[in-house]
Amino acid sequence: MNIERLKEWAALDAERKESDAKTKELMKKLAAAESLALAEMVQDGVPSVTVDGRRIAIRTYVRSGPVDGDKNAVIDALKSVEETACFVVEGYSPQKLDAYVREVADGVEAACKQDGTLFDAKAVRAALPHALAGVLNVLFDPKLRSTKA
Repeated sequence: MNIERLKEWAALDAERKESDAKTKELMKKLAAAESLALAEMVQDGVPSVTVDGRRIAIRTYVRSGPVDGDKNAVIDALKSVEETACFVVEGYSPQKLDAYVREVADGVEAACKQDGTLFDAKAVRAALPHALAGVLNVLFDPKLRSTKA
């Protein structure tokens, strides 16, 4: 094993984490500054201004969301209107499916350790409900992770 490659990866990973932390802090500061600046611009009736060579303007975005968080009511309403029925797409959440497969895999791994059998993707697929086992690939995707020592 080339320890220099691992050292390089560890240094880059530490740099990425430091950069992510700085970005997160910067985004908090930016949001606070935006809130104050926007309030002042609205109060003063200034729709746009040029500062330090940058044009800063108020842009209003129109958004929508379910009343009282009732997504099912929105789905039903969208389906009932011809021009919006195409907005409703049947599907599934890949994240929830992955979480479910990981949960099954955890049980399979424990059973394999106890039985002394091989823990692999085939064993996980065999433990899935028959309907899913026939349509899902189970992939093991190794990644390096690091934590402070």
